[in-house]
Amino acid sequence: MDAPFTDQQLITLYKKGMKDREIAAELGVKRNAVKHRRRKLDLLRTRLFTDQQLIDLHREGLTDPEKAERLGASDGAVFYHRRRLGLKANKGKTRRKSATKPRPKKTIMEKKKQRFSVTLTGAYIDRLNLLVEKGLYLDHQDAVRDALRRLFQHHGMKSL
Repeated sequence: MDAPFTDQQLITLYKKGMKDREIAAELGVKRNAVKHRRRKLDLLRTRLFTDQQLIDLHREGLTDPEKAERLGASDGAVFYHRRRLGLKANKGKTRRKSATKPRPKKTIMEKKKQRFSVTLTGAYIDRLNLLVEKGLYLDHQDAVRDALRRLFQHHGMKSL
């Protein structure tokens, strides 16, 4: 059985930027107990990376998608925080076009996109708004795409 802990203990550790796993270890409880109480207190997950981590990767010359992959964050979150820090986008490595090997054209199926309409309850909308307001995601679509990406990875499907 988990040892009891107070809301104030959780809030103090949360404000230090600790992740649920770290808070659980500190308090001697299961991560799910921390997660449940954090949600009950309307505390969002802490950011997946610090400004310094983003700056260091930026100095290495990584593009936003490369930084996102390394940090385990969404492209939109990296983009938002890079812009907030006043960092210009790093250009991707340029590839020389081969005269002997033309790039294959995409098939119709590869080009096709499909719009999905989803009706969400107020609780989902409020939480999506909080994620965007906190700067974790650029917009609602970015948050939903990241959630789908993580769902696919969880089920062993290749990342898009």
